[in-house]
Amino acid sequence: MLINCTGLLLFINADKIDHELLTVDVAEQMRQLGQPMKPVAPEELVKWTASQAPTQVALTDLLQLFKAPPLSMSIRKVAIVFSAWDKVEDDNLTPDQYLASKLPLFDQYLQSATGSWDWKTYGVSAQGTDYHPRKESKIQLSPAQIERIAKLYEMDSAIERIKVVSEKQSSDLTKPIAWLLT
Repeated sequence: MLINCTGLLLFINADKIDHELLTVDVAEQMRQLGQPMKPVAPEELVKWTASQAPTQVALTDLLQLFKAPPLSMSIRKVAIVFSAWDKVEDDNLTPDQYLASKLPLFDQYLQSATGSWDWKTYGVSAQGTDYHPRKESKIQLSPAQIERIAKLYEMDSAIERIKVVSEKQSSDLTKPIAWLLT
């Protein structure tokens, strides 16, 4: 069944992207703290597992695996949907810019795999905001976020709260699927 697929709807939670920890960043933090870099003893080493891979590495690997034997899938179109878009919209980036900024390896793979992938990005917020931020999160809401929540509560129709962002903003959740089917 998967072998005959020609399109892929790839959801990425925009608020939960795992970033890599670079050795140079750790070294800089240690330097700023006035701590020397020490070699790690073999018994202190943590065994690496695939679940520790940064999001962009996992996504790039996934698409590469779809193209390689034994799958060799015929997928040509990928709709990349950033869910929870309302949590990152204050960054003032388009979905394409967000992909390039937050997942540069994955973006580079998509850009350089000429002829392999026809792709399009979407930012989707199904409810518009987190209506009940967890008290234990200690995250302070900005005045803009408070105003946005108040406006959402005033809306009569739940469909008005939905945001689908690509070239234009709409409330049509079927846009990514419609694009895949064209």
